[in-house]
Amino acid sequence: MADYCTIEEALALLPAVADVQSDLQGDAILASVTAEINMHLLGKGYALPITDVDALAALMTIAMNGTAARIAKSLWPTTKGPSGDSSAVFTLREDYQAGLAFIDEGGVAGEVTMTDAGTVIGHGFKDSAGNAFASSGLVLPITGETRF
Repeated sequence: MADYCTIEEALALLPAVADVQSDLQGDAILASVTAEINMHLLGKGYALPITDVDALAALMTIAMNGTAARIAKSLWPTTKGPSGDSSAVFTLREDYQAGLAFIDEGGVAGEVTMTDAGTVIGHGFKDSAGNAFASSGLVLPITGETRF
C-alpha cells in the first residue's frame, strides 16, 4: 500500500529538525501511520487504495500530521519540542487525532469506492432481474449501519 505522504513532507511540519534518527526509523513511523489510517478507512467500509484526488489530499494532511507527531515524540521523548515548545508538537498530535475522527465520521468524500462486501446501494437502481431494490440506503459492511 502506498504511503499518503513522504518523510520529507512530514518533517517540514517540525521546527528545526536536522534529521530523523535513521531512514529506517522514519520509514517505519510513516508505514505505521499509513497502516493506522488504512484501518480507519477499512473500518468505515472504504475500498483501498483510495484514488480520488480530493480524498488523497485530505489523507496526505492527516498522514503528515501523524508522522510528524510520532517523529517529534521519538526525537524529543521527554519534552514536547526542540526547545521545550509543547504547542507545535501537541497541535500536530491533536490534528492527527482530528483527522482520524474525520475518517471515522465518514468525512472522506468524493469519488471514493465503498467495499462491496455486505453493501446494498438501492436508490434508483435495479437488480439483474430488473426489480427495484427495497432499500434506498447504503448498508455499511462492518457496522451494518444504513446511510441515506
